[in-house]
Amino acid sequence: MGAGGRMLVDGIKEENRGSVNRVPIEKPPFTLGQIKQAIPPHCFRRSLLRSFSYVGCILTGVWVIAHECGHHAFSDYQWVDDTVGLILHSALLVPYFSWKISHRRHHSNTGRYYDRLASHFNPYGPIYSKRERLQVYISDAGIVAVIYVLYKIAATKGLAWLLCTYGVPLLIVNAFLVLITYLQHTHSAL
Repeated sequence: MGAGGRMLVDGIKEENRGSVNRVPIEKPPFTLGQIKQAIPPHCFRRSLLRSFSYVGCILTGVWVIAHECGHHAFSDYQWVDDTVGLILHSALLVPYFSWKISHRRHHSNTGRYYDRLASHFNPYGPIYSKRERLQVYISDAGIVAVIYVLYKIAATKGLAWLLCTYGVPLLIVNAFLVLITYLQHTHSAL
């Protein structure tokens, strides 16, 4: 495409060539009904499991965006990365700043032993320094806010509805994350 969205045809701008037909002006020799009849019936059968698996795939993409925010690779602005990361991570029930801090340490020092339980939800855990505690509290507040919203949704729509529309896709996301993590961390060179 050239400047202003004008197409180049054989290197000549559209305005200099005359009119270029981009849309067919004649009706096709078939109907929409004929196309539908040519498609096998099994292609029209709906599968709730398959439909929710697509939602899980999309949420895995949300996870990837949130992950990139943690690496400050989403934008040129740290506050944008942290805001987007906090919202997306919280929506996936993952504490953003807690994960960001521990993930950074994971990249620099894998397999580290801690003398006590290292929890992403504990601001006083061995993973975090004193200056990082406020960020862990903010992460925890994000999770609490999402849990409250989920509670209100469950009260309105019902627990079964919430599990189908949120719980199942979240399980699929986590299955993908386990698979991705396994594949990234099991190569013999690592």
